[in-house]
Amino acid sequence: MHIFTFLDTETTGLDYKKHEILEFASLTARLNPDKSFTVLSTCEFKVKPERIDLAEPTALKVNGYTEEAWNDALPFTHHSEKLLQIINDSDYLVGQNLIFDLRFIRHAFFDRNLEPPVFPQYFDTQRMGKNLLSEGKLKSASLDGMCNHFDIKSEGRAHTALVDVKRTFELYVKLSKLTSQELFTYVNPHDPYKNKKSS
Repeated sequence: MHIFTFLDTETTGLDYKKHEILEFASLTARLNPDKSFTVLSTCEFKVKPERIDLAEPTALKVNGYTEEAWNDALPFTHHSEKLLQIINDSDYLVGQNLIFDLRFIRHAFFDRNLEPPVFPQYFDTQRMGKNLLSEGKLKSASLDGMCNHFDIKSEGRAHTALVDVKRTFELYVKLSKLTSQELFTYVNPHDPYKNKKSS
């Protein structure tokens, strides 16, 4: 009986060394013997940015950031123990281009002299989508593109962490029935950014 945790972050930009996590969400589910999932819990929280002056305006617009909306947000250190627990209790992680989120999480711990989590192996829905893309069965491996293809609806605004986590969960269930699954690690990730400066 394995525990899968689906993760997503929203950030102030694409460079994990300069930008920050604005929002985190997770959905934890148990894989049953019949290959179905039982959702055990969800978690979401907003993070108070410390360097908002370095944020990319486009990222803030996509994520819906306003000072008013983040008025009650707490610093990352307030959430770090909960985040550690979620990751430590997981057998596998799942996400869309998950290395992006894992690098932001790890750097957030290092940046505050906190011991970072040890990430378990993970599945990447983007990689799974690219398998189908190469076979001509999909037109896009983006989260929005795949959700549109599979008619996965979202309650709430897309590109908020919990909405995207729920969409990724539904997407993974569908993709896992259609294509092979490859396990990645933090050290050996699925990394579309490997040749880009921000990595």
